[in-house]
Amino acid sequence: MPSLVNTTVKGVPRFLTTTFDANQKDITEKAVAHYIRDHDLTPKQFSSKNFKIKLLLPYLQQQDRQWLDIAYE
Repeated sequence: MPSLVNTTVKGVPRFLTTTFDANQKDITEKAVAHYIRDHDLTPKQFSSKNFKIKLLLPYLQQQDRQWLDIAYE
């Protein structure tokens, strides 16, 4: 199956090399909200943690297909 992600020469998804637009910001905020809910955190607890963005990947993949080809490493 062909990749869903338009990548750069170095294999980085092109959408990750640009500033997020309003839709991408909305998707990311929803992913964070689902992460907070699933981990029984308050927003304050979440903001005080040493957070790694890769933990959001499964939530981003649920919200938007362009994240599906990004490997969790």
